[in-house]
Amino acid sequence: MRSAKRESVTATPFASAEDAWFWCVALLATNAEGAPTKDGRGIERSCGPNDIYLILERIVAAKTVSLEHVRVLMFYGKLQYPPPSKPRTSIQRQERETWDSAIAALDRPMRLKGIVV
Repeated sequence: MRSAKRESVTATPFASAEDAWFWCVALLATNAEGAPTKDGRGIERSCGPNDIYLILERIVAAKTVSLEHVRVLMFYGKLQYPPPSKPRTSIQRQERETWDSAIAALDRPMRLKGIVV
């Protein structure tokens, strides 16, 4: 009996929680049920989009972030860019603060799971 060679794949963590979030939303938007963990450039990732979504669910349940944080994350996640770093209006300023707070809340659990380095 021949032993099958198993290909060793090294998963690449994300550089930031923001990068991981954009990847997650992009896959969820394309109905990622059973989607591969490779990103658009063919890089194997260390998680699936559901892993990131579950982290978001946990921090919402723990009241670390609010539904307003989720709204801002989803809105800009679908756009695939963050709110302006130099806001021109009070709404943009509020969304930027909410975004930064939400990404910061996602960062620690993502690092603990090895999703972000």
